[in-house]
Amino acid sequence: MDNNHASETTGTSPFFANYGYDPRKDLLNEQTLQTDDQEARSFIVTMTELHAHVRTEMAYAQERQQENADRHRLPAPCFQVGDKVWLNAKNMKTRRPSRKLDNKRNGPYEVREKSGTHA
Repeated sequence: MDNNHASETTGTSPFFANYGYDPRKDLLNEQTLQTDDQEARSFIVTMTELHAHVRTEMAYAQERQQENADRHRLPAPCFQVGDKVWLNAKNMKTRRPSRKLDNKRNGPYEVREKSGTHA
């Protein structure tokens, strides 16, 4: 995949999204172009619209991916202050000599405060 291949998400190539035109492979040397103020302003407007389009398409793709991922997820449990919870010990370091002999869960611990919806 090269920089000229159109992305499925945005429908444009990365090069086109950055520069507003597709690269020409038949040019080996740079050409100097004479531009005036009006051309530069219209180019800025075109690029602004292109970037807005690319952002919109990327947001749409992210929403589709989020919907597909959420189909397989359970809703987050809602813990209240004072509830007792068990913690998964998978990523906890203990002083036990072997993970095989270590506890799978630690607790119960009391929830002291709510810091967010998923924490």
